[in-house]
Amino acid sequence: MNPLTIEWVNKAEADLLTARREFRTRKSPNYDAVCFHAQQAV
Repeated sequence: MNPLTIEWVNKAEADLLTARREFRTRKSPNYDAVCFHAQQAV
């Protein structure tokens, strides 16, 4: 796979991880951040 493609996939996976982590937060989840990082992952 092209190195640039790998870099973008890694960034998308990191954004998805951040969205999932914030979504699971029990106290005061930031749903705006969840939506932002989910969109970035796509």
